Amino acid sequence: LPPNAATVYGLDDVAGYDSLQTGRYKAFVAQMDGGQEPSPQENGNMVFARGPMSPQAVEAGARYIITAPQGGPAVPPGLHDPVYSGPDASIYENPTVNPLVKFNGAGSAFVVISQPTRLTVATTAAGVVNVSRQWYPGWRALSEKGELPIQTGPDVFMSITADSAR
Repeated sequence: LPPNAATVYGLDDVAGYDSLQTGRYKAFVAQMDGGQEPSPQENGNMVFARGPMSPQAVEAGARYIITAPQGGPAVPPGLHDPVYSGPDASIYENPTVNPLVKFNGAGSAFVVISQPTRLTVATTAAGVVNVSRQWYPGWRALSEKGELPIQTGPDVFMSITADSAR
């Protein structure tokens, strides 16, 4: 899909085809693709993700993978039955991906609202919440008690220490 197409339609994506990526993201995608350069010289600074079943794609939460129409050359290994197959594309679901938010500790976290520029998360206890969205300067985490610091990591994602259940 063209850059920002997912945002226009209100969808989340791993932004594998986009020219506005950080160097950290480019290195993450290179790791996803087994060290292959994700920005071919003929495409300038665009980053192409080619490892839809890699551990990094699972970590990023890449649940749906769009390929050439069924019978085309790019059926991801390990995925068999497309959830959609038509003359324009095939869409496969990988149910083994990480959730958008993951609580580390004796509690849980769940998404209340998910939009491309806003995420509302509730937790059942204080602890660290890993968010499978790329960290950028300018992200803010707020709780009823005030602003919370956002740590970078794991990888290109962000972690937030929840100060209480909310």
